[in-house]
This record gives sequence, structure tokens and C-alpha cells, in this order.
Amino acid sequence: MKIEKDKNIIYIKKWMIFFIGTAVMGFGMQLCNLADLGMDPLGIFQTGTARRLGISFGGANILICIFFIAVSFVINRKDITVMTLASPFICSLGIGLVPDYFAGLHSLVLFPTGLTLMAVGIAVSIHADCGKTAYDCFIYGFMRIFKKSYAAVRFCTDACLAAFGVLMKGSIGIGTIAACVCLGKMMEFVLRNLEKYAGELKK
Repeated sequence: MKIEKDKNIIYIKKWMIFFIGTAVMGFGMQLCNLADLGMDPLGIFQTGTARRLGISFGGANILICIFFIAVSFVINRKDITVMTLASPFICSLGIGLVPDYFAGLHSLVLFPTGLTLMAVGIAVSIHADCGKTAYDCFIYGFMRIFKKSYAAVRFCTDACLAAFGVLMKGSIGIGTIAACVCLGKMMEFVLRNLEKYAGELKK
């Protein structure tokens, strides 16, 4: 009985960590959006989809995440959990938590902060080890197929999303290029140090 209770506590902690990480990622995405330097590639694709379909940014995020989950069901089913299914809604919650007055902050404050929060949020959600977000399931599936690093696969998928987003009238800019080049590397750096720090705490 005690063992089962301990397992439940562990699961709840993992779910809470995943929830926080995914919400932080969404918060960072919206900061990048408000910076108006050209959004991150996924954000461009979401904006283009929102404009094309006449829906909200959060709604486009949910729709696109459902697409990623559907593809991941074929190429990376083992990383899909109930938290993966919840991730689009958690991310949209994080997007909605950004106060409107943040739009008045300088772009050179908003974008680096948003990009950093995205990298931290992604790393935290992966570190939770209870499934992955919809986009990360998609990325990890191609990582296993092509035997490439997260940063390499993220760069390629981000570039494709940015291209499709532009075709749907999403706005590209210097921030888009920075996100495409840096986000995967930043996430790997945060995740590596997070795992190292967590490992040291367990010793």
C-alpha cells in the first residue's frame, strides 16, 4: 500500500513539473510574439494558421499540436502520454497568462526573455519524464529515425515551419532566424545542466 502511494506521489510530482514547464514554454512563446522581431518558427506557423483560418493564436496552437500528436502516433508512439494530449491546452494557458501591458516592454527585452523561457520550459517538460509535448514528440520521432541530435532536428523542422508560416502570411524577422539557430542548442544546454544538477541532488 505504501509503495503504491509513493508511486502516486512521484507521478503527481512529474505531472506538476511537466505542467509548469509546458506553461512556461507557452509564456515564452507569447513574449516572442509581443516582441515583434519576427516570432519563433513554430509561432510563425501558428500565426499563419490563425490568420488563414480566422482563429485565435491559442486555438491555432491547439490545432497544430493535434496534428503533431497524430504524426507522432505513427513515428513515436511511446512518448505520447496523457500529458502529451494535455500539452496544447497547458501551453495555451501559458500563452494566455502574459499580461497585455508586457507589450509595452522593449523588443530587445521581450524576445531574449521569451526565447530563454521557451528553452527552459521545453527542457523542464522533457526532464519531467512523463511524456513529451506534442511538438517534442514529433521532433524525438525524427531524432530516432535519422539518428540526429535534438538541435539538428529542431533546426530542420523549425525551418520548414517558418517557410510554411510565411506562405500563410506569418511574419518573419531577425528573431525568427535567432530562434531557428539558437533554440535547440539552448534547450540542450538547459536540459544537460538540469539533469546534471538533479543527479547531484540524488547522490
